[in-house]
Amino acid sequence: MTRRIPDITINILGLTMIRCTMLLAAWVCLLQLTVEAAEYHVASAGSDSNVGSGAHPFRTIGKASTLLVAGDTCTIHAGVYHETLRPANSGASGRPITYRAAGDGAVTISAADAITGWTNHQGDIWRATMPVNRGGRLNQVFSDGRLMVEARWPNLTWNGARGFDLLDATALARVTATKGSNVLTVPLLNQATNFWQGAFIWAEVGSRWTAQVATITGSAAGSLTVGSKSSPWYPDDGVDWQGNQGALYITGTLAALDAPGEWHVQGGYVYLMTLDRSNPAGHLVEARNGRLVADLSSRDWIVLSGLNGYAGSANLTGTGCVLRNCTFNHISHEAISGYGRDAGGLSVFGTGNLVEGCLIDGSSSNGVNLSGTGNMVRNCIVRNINYNGDYSGGVSLSGDQNTLEYCTITRAGRALINPGGTRQVIRNNDVSYALLWTQDGGAFYSYNRDGQGTEIAYNRIHDNLGWALMPSLAPCDGIYLDDGCLNFIVHHNEIWNCDDGIRLGHILPTHGHRIYNNTLWSNRRHGMAQHGTSSFTDIVVWNNLSDHDDFLGTDLRNNLFTSDAKFVAVAQYDFRLSAGSPAIDAGLPVAGITDGLLGVAPDVGAREYNGVAWTAGATGRVGALSLLGDANSDGVVDEGDQAILISLFGRRSSDAGWNAAADINGDARIDAQDTMVVLRNRAR
Repeated sequence: MTRRIPDITINILGLTMIRCTMLLAAWVCLLQLTVEAAEYHVASAGSDSNVGSGAHPFRTIGKASTLLVAGDTCTIHAGVYHETLRPANSGASGRPITYRAAGDGAVTISAADAITGWTNHQGDIWRATMPVNRGGRLNQVFSDGRLMVEARWPNLTWNGARGFDLLDATALARVTATKGSNVLTVPLLNQATNFWQGAFIWAEVGSRWTAQVATITGSAAGSLTVGSKSSPWYPDDGVDWQGNQGALYITGTLAALDAPGEWHVQGGYVYLMTLDRSNPAGHLVEARNGRLVADLSSRDWIVLSGLNGYAGSANLTGTGCVLRNCTFNHISHEAISGYGRDAGGLSVFGTGNLVEGCLIDGSSSNGVNLSGTGNMVRNCIVRNINYNGDYSGGVSLSGDQNTLEYCTITRAGRALINPGGTRQVIRNNDVSYALLWTQDGGAFYSYNRDGQGTEIAYNRIHDNLGWALMPSLAPCDGIYLDDGCLNFIVHHNEIWNCDDGIRLGHILPTHGHRIYNNTLWSNRRHGMAQHGTSSFTDIVVWNNLSDHDDFLGTDLRNNLFTSDAKFVAVAQYDFRLSAGSPAIDAGLPVAGITDGLLGVAPDVGAREYNGVAWTAGATGRVGALSLLGDANSDGVVDEGDQAILISLFGRRSSDAGWNAAADINGDARIDAQDTMVVLRNRAR
């Protein structure tokens, strides 16, 4: 499709209409208004020699991108596109360049390449040339759109609905590390001497702050000898008071390939045992290529809407770009490096960019790396993050004045939110199941950061249960502002089922925090706790509500300890206040924090009696439109979604137990129309 300025005919002094090709300067602006923005179509059955119309679409997004300028739209029809979406030009404020799904099925931009030419290696193991061998623990293999697992011991269990859970701590082997020794005791090992020599271990041992890696130089029944250890190595790092116990898995050797769904790369070949033990030629088997799904670096005012990203990430480094209702599965797969890494994920830098209504599912490291200035992530689901077990997070913040709001962030190897940078706003998020691999951290975790007024508010933070396989020797908290953290504002959060609700300080002096109107309930150890013996100065703690009498700060006022706050439904963690609650009118006014009080004084805790019923977490449609019907937000429409709708059938938005994600058509009730959408979209 091409643009042209239309010929214009005018009548001069009532004379005959004539065709004009030369226009007076006074008509220039009018002519510019007559130039309509172009729309180009892309379809998997198209051709780049076509004109790009609906009837004659292009084959590749790249072809359309060469033509798109400010105000134009690229409409992409159902199909899988093995390319990187890379605009040739920027849009303009008010006239963005838009890439959108046509609405006729899933639009997937894939960063995975097909593996073909399979031959039998032995038994149920098959071999083919690896199309892209990224090396260094960077390979990933998929079969029929599902992530397979690198061959390992102990084996992971395949779950038919959810596949391999790379955060399953129960699928590890117990290990003991002796200080100063390279020998690890692993009681379950029973293979022949040096069976594992040359393989690789991933481990969480001792302090278990972050993962450790090493190569195996020798093995015997019940023990491993390791070298090339990551640094620091626990418990050699001086914190052996946190013990020398932990767990590990072994990978990086063909000898470990003994179960369906496992693969191994060696000598330029990939070895695979499919889930049904059949010839992989009967399946779509793919390898991660390493390219981006969308590269918006140095591009401004670009909109992506309703697209699926598969096995690759995206970056936004310019101004005014938008990702809306997109899905990113297996967004990052970074090398396992051990201590301290914070990498990968959807990169949102630049200025004034927006990620809204997106599903980000599966990453070895970060889910979202939110930096730059004035960027926003809103109403997204981020889950199954940081299976490397390093210092990455569901959302890691840096930069200045960025906003993270109304998101559901769940299941991570360490923290779910890393609030770095300055003057950030982190509000109305539902945050749960942190530290699945690690300990001594929090769902919110920050270290050595001056927040300069960073606000953590109206979040629901819960079920930080710690590592399932090992007892926790260090805290697994809700909000943990560790050593060197200063000047955070923490208010109106509800925190439950964590070791400690809020933990502050360590060795360095701590000052400037403002802790107002939080509800800290049913936490296992403390409502508030101090880490270490650092000096507190200017720590204001007002109007907090807890079933632990352990409020900490230098200015403690109107905090309420009670065993019965008369919540609406404490067993369901509904922390709204009922009539007669001792928290009603028991607080002090705080400008900008308790505005809008209904009684004679602010209430204590996170909820004002009969006040605005604030919410937390993502609601409505999240992810690509092709996932309509994904009620449990697992990235696929299947029998699990159907079961949810059946269990909720007949409910309305005003009923207890309402689940907005199950209201597929958004009419505030769950009925036959929603069920039909799930049935129609199953297995998409």
